[in-house]
Amino acid sequence: MPYLNERKGGISNVNNRSKDLEPIKSQILKLNTTIVNILSQIKTLNAQQELDNELRQKMADFISYSDKKRVNAVVKDITLIKKQINLSKTSKILKNLTSLKERVDNIEDSLVSDEED
Repeated sequence: MPYLNERKGGISNVNNRSKDLEPIKSQILKLNTTIVNILSQIKTLNAQQELDNELRQKMADFISYSDKKRVNAVVKDITLIKKQINLSKTSKILKNLTSLKERVDNIEDSLVSDEED
């Protein structure tokens, strides 16, 4: 049990309780160092998050959501136009129409040549 030591002007421990407190002191020191490490990691993470937020803001200034929607709409329109062009060149209907036009032209040419003779 602790009691006042009048010669030293403080409290002295009976039965060497300071030896019992040393492992607790070392654990407290370890906790202090880990807390300091965690606080430094939190500071670095906060700094990185601020940088990320700045980059997001800059990117938002460059390309907005409505711009992205418009770009996607234009890309879809372009792909549809490309598909229509490809279909128009190779479609059976267009091939038959061109062959019919050629036949009509041939018949007209033959009629014109017969009239001249």
